[in-house]
Amino acid sequence: YGAKLLQDTPVLGTKQLPDGKWQVDTPSGAIVADQLVNAAGFHARQVGQLSGLNLPLVPVHHQYMVTASIPFLEDWKKNFGKEVPAIRDLRGSYYVRQERTGLLIGPYEAQEKMVIQEDWYDAGPPKGFGKELFAHDLDRLDKCIEHVMDLLPIVAESGRHPL
Repeated sequence: YGAKLLQDTPVLGTKQLPDGKWQVDTPSGAIVADQLVNAAGFHARQVGQLSGLNLPLVPVHHQYMVTASIPFLEDWKKNFGKEVPAIRDLRGSYYVRQERTGLLIGPYEAQEKMVIQEDWYDAGPPKGFGKELFAHDLDRLDKCIEHVMDLLPIVAESGRHPL
């Protein structure tokens, strides 16, 4: 059991073989697998199309903020050997998780606030697009950050990490 993860390996084609296994064609040759997991992120729609699947995936700009370093988090890691638990607040519609020695705060945005990358829907992301960040639009986070500061006052004291 297990899986082999091949990062930065373009998929050129996929087909299901008569025995139910999958053949995945890559620039390095064909790979045969019992199961195929489409974990292509922004490219998942296009990879699905290689198998004849039309996945209704739409790329959405996601905004998040990382706080400056918080000494409490450094102490917690030293004392307990692990990060603080993540928080998911559905009333405030956000999540908070530790990011190094700060906190990453991200909203679950309402549809009217979402920014969709429409030109990627059919054409896919630009070749080579990977982990680049979209332009900042921190105004979209105002309500989310207010909720987080009410729940975790330490966030108001920490400041924002320069991204």
